[in-house]
Amino acid sequence: EHAAARAPSPTSPPPGNAMSRAYPRSAAPAALLFCALLAGRAAAEEEHDDHDDHDHGMPCYCDAKAHGWSIDCDDLTGVNAAVSYLEAEKCDEHEDSDECHEAYIILQSHHDYCPHDSLPPEYEGVIHVYEDHFEDCSIGRKYDSRLDDCAAVDCDDSAAMTAAKEKLYASCESDCSSSECKEAIQLILMAHDSCDEDDLPGIVEVALHDFEEVCEDQLCNSVGADYTLEDTECPAEDDHDDHDDHDDHDDHDDHDDDEGAAKGVSAVLAAAAIAAAAL
Repeated sequence: EHAAARAPSPTSPPPGNAMSRAYPRSAAPAALLFCALLAGRAAAEEEHDDHDDHDHGMPCYCDAKAHGWSIDCDDLTGVNAAVSYLEAEKCDEHEDSDECHEAYIILQSHHDYCPHDSLPPEYEGVIHVYEDHFEDCSIGRKYDSRLDDCAAVDCDDSAAMTAAKEKLYASCESDCSSSECKEAIQLILMAHDSCDEDDLPGIVEVALHDFEEVCEDQLCNSVGADYTLEDTECPAEDDHDDHDDHDDHDDHDDHDDDEGAAKGVSAVLAAAAIAAAAL
């Protein structure tokens, strides 16, 4: 069973880090909200008896759906609570903590999916503290109809990525309007979004974050216009499709479990809404 999340004491001073300085709110309401989200995860897992569904590289949408939270670029309440939890619990020192991993996933999924200016700029630094400690979930960048579609990239062509990085730093730091700058940032963005992170040179992510703002009008879509989170195929749903006819009784039991999990998560999210009102 997952250990219960330990909320920071409301009488304790906030941790002396970049997040607490940039986001000077009491950690208590945020911790309460995040504990509610974790309770939603626990409720779902107890009903499904599925402790191992938080697989490495699992789609972010599936993780959110399974554990009772949502990916919403317009409501950062859960993200703020997750960041407060990561820092209050010193999660960079607790790589085996499921609660810390879930908090990281909430932050990382919004960071990767939402427009770059949706999250406070300080969160860029926060995610870099923890990204080497926890496995990412997988998610595409939200489609923006104002932008071009990215051209395909060769994920094995590190030389092209390095050349694009050098072009950005040499010519695009104050003005990204040229065709050369546009080509460079779009190559970097598409490589970042579509290639395996382990195969990318480290300069790709650094360059993307350094130039996302100055080149915001030159970014591109790494997913198609028809991409929606709701179309994500989750492993549990695929497993249900593979059941044989003689498993109908088990399917009925699973349906009862689903209903129980949904009720449990609904109750917890009601508690989360109360906690959110205190933020």
